[in-house]
Amino acid sequence: MSEDGNRRAQQDYLWQIIGKLSQYRFYQSARGERPQGVVVTRLTLARDGRLLDVSLVSSSGSPNLDRGVIDTIRSASPFAPFPAEMTVDHHTFTVPIGYAREP
Repeated sequence: MSEDGNRRAQQDYLWQIIGKLSQYRFYQSARGERPQGVVVTRLTLARDGRLLDVSLVSSSGSPNLDRGVIDTIRSASPFAPFPAEMTVDHHTFTVPIGYAREP
């Protein structure tokens, strides 16, 4: 497989991850706190979709929101197995997750 094909498979797979995570609520508001911002995470997944590691790359500025996103990613695991075009045993993805205040 070409490098372009492998890169495309990785991008398509990343969109699957983002799609799955977009179905989750990352944070439960408490005591009037309504954080917003972007949490950037690093996920390392095994070929079979298991979450091997998740860490915070960049904080939203709200420790509660950051923790909620990390916990939600753990809850959403496992993810789909890698497509055949991704021939690696594991891969690390950087995933930005934006969270806006509800009206």
